[in-house]
Amino acid sequence: MKNRSLLKLLIFGAVCCSMALLSGIPDSAAQEAVQEELIPLDLDETEWDVTMVYVSEKGEKESSEDKLLFSDKKFISQNYKDNGYASTNYSATAQTDGSTKFGTMQVKGKETSFWKGMVRDGVIDGSVHVQFSNGKNKTTYFNGKLAKGVIVPLGQKKPEPIPPAPEPAVEPQAAGEVSKDAASEAVPSPVSDAPAAVEKQ
Repeated sequence: MKNRSLLKLLIFGAVCCSMALLSGIPDSAAQEAVQEELIPLDLDETEWDVTMVYVSEKGEKESSEDKLLFSDKKFISQNYKDNGYASTNYSATAQTDGSTKFGTMQVKGKETSFWKGMVRDGVIDGSVHVQFSNGKNKTTYFNGKLAKGVIVPLGQKKPEPIPPAPEPAVEPQAAGEVSKDAASEAVPSPVSDAPAAVEKQ
């Protein structure tokens, strides 16, 4: 009897374990499918016109214009580039709402800048936090829109840029040559010469 009871317990336990494993498969598969669908936007070869806004501890607001560049898998601010910073690799992570979060860290001597932002529907916003060599910190916020480039999901081919339409060619005229329009204007009409012909008679 004891052996039979033990056998039943073993069989019951094995069945329960199998059911638990089987019930967990759809959940994990669904989670993996959701993760696979989250593809970040391809930010490379895009430029963004942004407004940088800094608010001091006293509430004083400073704003300036800047251009953010994503090129060759690297990121740089035009103003920071002019200030001695070099472009750096950036990370891009897809969000569940279809936006893409990006971030990078840039170093210039003992000064470090941390960039983080969000891109969605041709709009960009975020912040840059600078740690200066003297121990002070400064956080500036930015927002703007796409100025150049095309945004598509990563891995999707971007459309080729449409070249501008060529301007109509103008034929050069030789020296002393009169255009057809000018020649037609120079020829007197029969009506205007009628009085002169009458006087001669």
